[in-house]
Amino acid sequence: MRNRYAWIVGCCILLFSCNSGRKEPAPVTVPEPAAVKAGISHGQVIAAVPCQANPAQTYALYLPTHYSDTGKFPVMIFFDPHGDGSLPLTLYRSLAERYGTIMVGSNNCKNGLSFQETNAIADMLITECAQRYSSDTRRISLAGFSGGAKVALVAASNHAELLTVIYCGAVVPFDGITRLPPALGIAGQRDLNYTEVGYSSRELYEKNIHHSFIEWDGKHEWPDTVTFEDVFYWNEFQAMRMKSIPMNPERIDAFTKKMKMLIAHQGSTIDKVNACTRAASFLYNLADVTDFQKRLEEMSRTERFQSEMKNRQNLMLQETNLKTSYGQCFDSKDLAWWQQEIKRMSAVKGEQELMYQRLLGFLSLAAYSYSSGAIRQNNLAAAQRYLGIYKLADPENPEQPFLEACVYAREGNPDKAIAALQAAISLGLKDRTKIEMEESFLTLRGQAAFNNLMNQL
Repeated sequence: MRNRYAWIVGCCILLFSCNSGRKEPAPVTVPEPAAVKAGISHGQVIAAVPCQANPAQTYALYLPTHYSDTGKFPVMIFFDPHGDGSLPLTLYRSLAERYGTIMVGSNNCKNGLSFQETNAIADMLITECAQRYSSDTRRISLAGFSGGAKVALVAASNHAELLTVIYCGAVVPFDGITRLPPALGIAGQRDLNYTEVGYSSRELYEKNIHHSFIEWDGKHEWPDTVTFEDVFYWNEFQAMRMKSIPMNPERIDAFTKKMKMLIAHQGSTIDKVNACTRAASFLYNLADVTDFQKRLEEMSRTERFQSEMKNRQNLMLQETNLKTSYGQCFDSKDLAWWQQEIKRMSAVKGEQELMYQRLLGFLSLAAYSYSSGAIRQNNLAAAQRYLGIYKLADPENPEQPFLEACVYAREGNPDKAIAALQAAISLGLKDRTKIEMEESFLTLRGQAAFNNLMNQL
């Protein structure tokens, strides 16, 4: 396996010559925005605004408090895997307020749609933001999490005029992608896709695409606000490089000090090298990054770094092998074995703790895939077995009781199906359309208990 950090060092060293010649794309030509319609408040997350081009498509909206029709504001368009446009806007509203950013979150783009469908939604939202609001069309960015990250990356590959693209917790194969706006990947250390998102830096470097990567102390979820603030730094720094906004020495200095403090407090040499690489990729052509480069090169040659890298690579190999092994155990091990094994995995501490947390996420995803496939084939006994593993691996995931409700409904047990659906809603299932469109629930429709449950949504 090629040493990941060897090429990361190369990425950092070559970053400046690779990216400094990027030409500024021509700004999108759009008519002057109309005044915001009455009823859309500033400083609040609006859950559902109909798209002008297609009112059936709605999006959540956040306009910063000082928004006006005469200004020019940056825009960030979000894609949540469950079509919950309000979720990231609510999470990051304080950042949008601080950085004066319009935020939009699609309510229709969700897992299960084709890229042709999601590209159409992304195109519509980009046009909507450019024409309806006082946006700076040179400063429109796409951001997505999990399946939404894939949506953002594929859509951004068709829009060179975008300022940046942010992908959190997932990545797409870059084989067919030749261009992207500056790309920032984010993954939690407990995220089942942590390795894939981290390794995406190699492919982006080889394609001469300006990029950076952030890891944070989280699982497969939208990053916390402390981590996501770097997205706003990333966007502002790119706008400064493109001369879309004036240089802001105070902002540059604040980020530089932040990264120096981060490097000083990192325990491992690998983490220090990562932080140096990140600082250089954020600040190139804006500040002197010689010190970050020098420290990166020096640390990467130390015995400590080589030893840490060897240990990290061994863990990654072990993780890959365990994924294969666990995948084979879905049909060969009973629920008692899984209960004992998942209990052991959850209790692991030390250097293997993060690996096993990611493996639990892998089991959750695999169990979802196997159980939903078995339901489609009407193999209900297999589906129940997989759902038992799913509940052990990821007891807070609403998809597990939702799929369980599908099985009970198909078995002709409406009471248990309703109870399982209620459990899914209690765990956070909000998508009324998902329930309405599920063919397993045909026999439940018209029943008072089912209608009462739907009324809760």
